[in-house]
Amino acid sequence: MINTAISLGAGILAWILTTLLSDSFWAGLLPFVIIFPAVFILLGRKVTKQIEAIAAEAQRHMAQVQNARTPNQRDAILERAIATLEKGFAFRHHQFLVAGQFNAQIGQIYYIQKKFDKARPYLEKAYVRNGVSIAMLACIHFMKKQDAEMKKVFERAV
Repeated sequence: MINTAISLGAGILAWILTTLLSDSFWAGLLPFVIIFPAVFILLGRKVTKQIEAIAAEAQRHMAQVQNARTPNQRDAILERAIATLEKGFAFRHHQFLVAGQFNAQIGQIYYIQKKFDKARPYLEKAYVRNGVSIAMLACIHFMKKQDAEMKKVFERAV
C-alpha cells in the first residue's frame, strides 16, 4: 500500500509538472502512465528482494531441523525460523499480500509442531489461495469437532 501511494504520488507529480509546462491537461497523461507503473515495479522489486532474503534465512533454519538430535533442539530451531519470518511483517504495509503469506508460513510451522492453538490465528489470517494453510485450518476445526466451521473454511477455499 505504501508502494502504491508513493507510485501514485510520483505519477501525479509528473502529471502536474507536465501540465504546467505544456499548458495542456491531457499532455500529463503520458508521463503519468509511464511513471506510475515504473515506480511501482521498482519499489515492488526492492521490497521483494528484502522479503526473499528473510525467506531464505528462514529456509536455512528449517534445513537445520534435520540435524536436530532432540525435540527441544528441533523446537528451538523452528522458533528461530518463526522469529525470522516475523521480521517480514515489517513489509506488510509496503506490498500487497505479504502479511498473508508470512501468516501462512508461520501457521504451517506451528501446525507441524502440533501447536494447534498457536497455529490457528496465523492460519485464519493466511493468504486465501494457500491451499495447504486452508486445509490445515480445516483440519484443526475437524479435530475440535467444529464441523460447521470446517465446512466454511473449505467452501472459502473452493
